[in-house]
Amino acid sequence: MKKLKEMGIDKAYVHLDGWGKMGYDNQHPDVLPPCEKAGGYKGMKELSDTCKSLDYIFATHDNYRDYYFDAETFDENQAVLNENGNVDMEATWAGGKQTYLCTTFAPYYVKRNFELLKNNGIELKGSYIDVFSVVELDECFHEEHKMSKKDCMDKRTECFNYVSSEGILTSSEEGCDWAIPHMNLVHHAPHALYPNIDTGRSRGIPVPLLNLVYHECIIIPWTLSKGGWGIPVPQDGFLYALLNGGVGYLSIEADKEEIERNKIVCQLSDRVAMCEMVVSHEFLDETCNKQKTVFSDGTFVEVDFDNDQYKIGNL
Repeated sequence: MKKLKEMGIDKAYVHLDGWGKMGYDNQHPDVLPPCEKAGGYKGMKELSDTCKSLDYIFATHDNYRDYYFDAETFDENQAVLNENGNVDMEATWAGGKQTYLCTTFAPYYVKRNFELLKNNGIELKGSYIDVFSVVELDECFHEEHKMSKKDCMDKRTECFNYVSSEGILTSSEEGCDWAIPHMNLVHHAPHALYPNIDTGRSRGIPVPLLNLVYHECIIIPWTLSKGGWGIPVPQDGFLYALLNGGVGYLSIEADKEEIERNKIVCQLSDRVAMCEMVVSHEFLDETCNKQKTVFSDGTFVEVDFDNDQYKIGNL
């Protein structure tokens, strides 16, 4: 963090993964105390304090939907019961065997964990609650805690609003209209790719529909490299960041070139972050690789994905 500050990163939002006692995607919601091998409470407080001294926002990755069977307080009675009277099971992520926590109980665990962190001197300025704004709304058929999709939405909203009430920036995975009023930023807004979202060419022609509606309401970061998560090969995420008036992702070991590109993105974001993207997103030629967006303060951005060029100006 100190090195990045020295290299010219004046402001940053630091998203910390894998800080729980067993590492990434493990034993949710019972992730405390923080991983001892990584420094435990003492080490996490040092990181939190360092970020604060650098004027960086310190944020954690968290999860209150994936419910792991080896979590310390796991209780199958608190799991989502499907319409057939069964508890769904999977083992997709690093933590192994899991089901889903009924969202009825999520606010309790959010408050419990955040209070524990605060009581141990860890000052959070941001929180990423994983999957809440990207996966479907759950239904639960358990007789003791029946939950409709609307109930699920309300409980997820309660979690976001509690975090916000603590003066902590809220975020989740992607832009979803019910969740946007309760979040400050999203993790990404990827375009659909083939063969998968991590790498490949675009399915159809990407259009910034989310930003056309919600640009001034939510912050969206973009990777600043060619291809990658939600960025069509061979197009440059740096140009998408400019076209959308967003912010940039930096690697933890960003080099000078990456930092300089990000400064360009940040300068534009400072200018248009609170502006609407008005309805004049345009394709400027038949290839659709030359595009233009206009923001409500009169700022326009033109990008050329074929030649990796851009232009920023005023109407």
